[in-house]
Amino acid sequence: MLKELKTIEIISDYLRQCSVLKEIESITDIYNFFVYLQENKHTFNTLYIYNYLYHFISSNEVAKRKTSARVFEDLLAILFNAQVADTKQRKNLSYEVSDYFINVKDNIASNRREKADVIFTNGYSFSVKTLIAKKIKK
Repeated sequence: MLKELKTIEIISDYLRQCSVLKEIESITDIYNFFVYLQENKHTFNTLYIYNYLYHFISSNEVAKRKTSARVFEDLLAILFNAQVADTKQRKNLSYEVSDYFINVKDNIASNRREKADVIFTNGYSFSVKTLIAKKIKK
């Protein structure tokens, strides 16, 4: 898996040079990248990323073992030049909030800090769970 992630890092650098990948500012940027993959599904780069997703995350053999979200977090961090939050020391973010919320602002910052899975150099972060459009219980 490490060899494959190193190859994806090279692909990511190439896509950044071609301006396909840019600095991530919102979840929409990540969505747009996956739309790009879908629209360019016959290129080597897309096929390699799809192959990784299948073999390490979604194939029946792997999914039955309850694939760790960490595998997907690692992929996203490498693709988008970010860091997995588990590898960083976390600290509360400082926010300017109205006095109305003064009693809960630390709780909000703590919750956001703990929920972030992938953190970008510009400070933007997200939880892998936020990528799920609709939660369906089976």
